[in-house]
This record gives sequence, structure tokens and C-alpha cells, in this order.
Amino acid sequence: MIYEIYINLSDVRKKEELFEIFGSNFLFPSYFWGNWDAFFDVMQSSELQERMNKNNAVTGICLVLDGFKKFSKNFPPEEQEIFLSILDELSTSKLPEENNSFTFEIRYLS
Repeated sequence: MIYEIYINLSDVRKKEELFEIFGSNFLFPSYFWGNWDAFFDVMQSSELQERMNKNNAVTGICLVLDGFKKFSKNFPPEEQEIFLSILDELSTSKLPEENNSFTFEIRYLS
């Protein structure tokens, strides 16, 4: 089963807001440090998968990002570049469980 997560980025202007939204949707641990390295580490961790997948039915994560047109205008460009490169790296590598995958979709129109 693919676990789908929808996140609306329309009103996100700072990376702290982005981390907060992702933290609540992906159940980040309380010790999350709030920087890009920590964001990447948590997103690819087996611990994250364990918290999201209590009955081992999830074989992948599909992240749908709505409101990207507004997000791209309001979020600092250098931070956007880091964010997208992390998503790209997550999507091109396997998650810790060997058969699990991570994909993302960006929606500009909503």
C-alpha cells in the first residue's frame, strides 16, 4: 500500500513553517533540530517509517504538494532549491526498508 500525504504549501513563507507542516504530517520525533540536514535525515530514517507504518502494510510514500505556485513566489529561492533537491534525492534512493519508495508530485494550479 502506498501512503499518500497531501500538503498545501500556499501559505508557507519560512522553512520553520515548512518543517512544522512536515513534522505534523510525517510524525517527526521531538528531537528534530529544524535544519535541512536534520530534515533529510528524518525523512529517510527507518524510524519515520516505523512510526507511520505500525502494521507493515506501507510499501511507499507519495507526497502531493499543493499550492506550489504561491509557495514558489513567497518562499526564499535558495531555500526552495535545497527543499527540492532533498525531495529529489529521497525519490531517487530507496527508503531504509529495501522495497519501499518515495515519490512526490508538485501541483502549481491549486
